[in-house]
Amino acid sequence: MKTLRAVWGVAKADFRERVRKFSFLAFCALAIFLTFWFIPRSTGFTALSIDPSVFIQGSDPSWVPMSSAMCGSMLLSLFGFAYVKNAVRRDRETGVLSLLRTSPTKRAAYLFGKLISSTLTLFCLLAVTMAGSFLVMEIRFPGRFLSPWDFFTPFLCVMPGLVFISAFALLMECAPLFRQRGGLAIALFVCLDITSISLSVSAATGDISGTGSRFASVFDFNGYLWMIESISAAARSVTGEPLTQVSVFSDYHVKGTHLKPLVFHGLIPSVSYLTDKLILIAVSLLITILAAALLPKAEKAISRSKPAPVPSRTKIPSRAAVPVYRFGLFHSELHMMLGTQSVFWWLCAAGLWIACLFSPMKIVRNTLVALVFAWLVPVFSRMGCLEHQSGMTAVLRTIPGAMPRQALSCWDAGASISLIAMLPVLARTLCAADWAGFLSAFIFALFVPSLSLFLGEWTKSNRAFEILLLILCFLALNVQGLLVVDQFSVSSGLRMTVTILLTGVMLFLSLCKRLASQKACT
Repeated sequence: MKTLRAVWGVAKADFRERVRKFSFLAFCALAIFLTFWFIPRSTGFTALSIDPSVFIQGSDPSWVPMSSAMCGSMLLSLFGFAYVKNAVRRDRETGVLSLLRTSPTKRAAYLFGKLISSTLTLFCLLAVTMAGSFLVMEIRFPGRFLSPWDFFTPFLCVMPGLVFISAFALLMECAPLFRQRGGLAIALFVCLDITSISLSVSAATGDISGTGSRFASVFDFNGYLWMIESISAAARSVTGEPLTQVSVFSDYHVKGTHLKPLVFHGLIPSVSYLTDKLILIAVSLLITILAAALLPKAEKAISRSKPAPVPSRTKIPSRAAVPVYRFGLFHSELHMMLGTQSVFWWLCAAGLWIACLFSPMKIVRNTLVALVFAWLVPVFSRMGCLEHQSGMTAVLRTIPGAMPRQALSCWDAGASISLIAMLPVLARTLCAADWAGFLSAFIFALFVPSLSLFLGEWTKSNRAFEILLLILCFLALNVQGLLVVDQFSVSSGLRMTVTILLTGVMLFLSLCKRLASQKACT
């Protein structure tokens, strides 16, 4: 009983602290906004497209919860992981974790409390999505109600995946390799999420019914396979034939004649899928136990056995030295961004860079560019906020002009890394005289460091940039030519113009804030 009280005490305290923060309200507002974006449409960009040459798209209110659950689970898995991936770090920074180590609370009880708190937080965001979906359904289809089974079951299959996401976030915080590299943990989870979706799609080939690998079904924490099989069952009842196309976040439409209405009836009851979800929850509990084993019993303390060395008396040169921030700051910023990355990160980055150089250009535009910048999240996420988190701003303020110089050098280093990462795309589009692709790739390469510096400087945290870039990369994986366009058009021209303006404005505001902070101390 004492252990259960300890678990519940940790969970209740952490959950209350989360829901009282402004960031939680901001995420709830974002979830409501996205539910209005998840509405299936018959033309243009749509959240869910199902055999558009056979069925009328979005003709029934049952499309709304199915579309919201399928699209919301994919996005919630990404920015939900980034949102809850600070439960242990926050206690470590505030000293609460050190106090808990001196209390009778065990590490496993502490982490299970964190697991419950993070899961409840994600459940709240899912509940907000459900409420927004109900509101959208009533606005678009007034007076046409669904049964509780039809409305709630598409969301219920997402809940076990949220438990897995919370457990995986705890593991990334406790594993020694990822404790000090939060961006690398997010990049790894992006790859895990993409792999899960890819396995689900591979398991659903042919009949698109989800009858495939059991491994893919167990680790389908987005609930994609169960929803696909339910959609396929509803389609079979209308046409008697299997589905040929299910697209999420796409603008692919085929006009046809004699289109048929398609009505969903929630998730099909399935003992196999229910068992897989229970196995996923059991795996999540095992992951939490592993995280408890990896959590150090004590923080690494500074050794006091040896006295600190006394600085030697050095002769002061008669000629004043050149300030380090004039010539060495750019190199220092590069070292801080890249020097802390692991060998595993470098190998994956090199593999993606080589893949961009030799893969078909269509795959590079629609997939590899998004993966490259998702993998660069741990590099860019430190821009703008590292100085505030490490206390270096207090030192920089004492040096005349150091604040804006350091920000500009940080942007230069980030832009150099971004351009090098985009170099295969720039070279190939330039050789092919693809000026639309070259210009859009070059603009996006400069946009990313400006966005990182701006959000890091104004929020003093790396989480806002991590979440926003992950959402952007996720959309790029589903919308063709979002980052690297294939031709000039009104839409692409407007998008590039807005990106150029945002790049300049965000860099200008970041430098202005640094300059104002510098002047405030003089």
